[in-house]
Amino acid sequence: MNRAAILLATLTMTSTMLSGTAWASDVPPAAPRILYLDAQIGGIVTDQTITPAGQDFYRLFTTLWHDKPLNERFNIAMRERPSARLGNTIRIDLGNQTIFQALLPTARGNLRALSERAVDIVYDNIAAAETARLLLRDDDLAGDEF
Repeated sequence: MNRAAILLATLTMTSTMLSGTAWASDVPPAAPRILYLDAQIGGIVTDQTITPAGQDFYRLFTTLWHDKPLNERFNIAMRERPSARLGNTIRIDLGNQTIFQALLPTARGNLRALSERAVDIVYDNIAAAETARLLLRDDDLAGDEF
């Protein structure tokens, strides 16, 4: 390609970009976009708490939970069931298994200690469940059954 052809192509592209119009033949076809839908999103802690104490517990728990290594591999759900007679029950589930359940203390000052214990218990229970899943394989049972 000679200099004149390069200059003409550059001027054509510049004028097209400045005018904002382009012919369909001037625009190169877009590359096909490949979306990988099989990639999993992990590390999610869903919040199904109701009371302010439950929401405080959720905030404290998730702050500590995200500091744990490999937490991004698991999605857990936090549920709260308020009860006037028993107090508020907090439950943390992994899939269809409950891995932690406790009564929320009436004093909010004790929520930090409970959330620290809850993070350690949940992490240990998930590690035990993963170890059992990897070591104990049975064709008759699904991965979450025992």
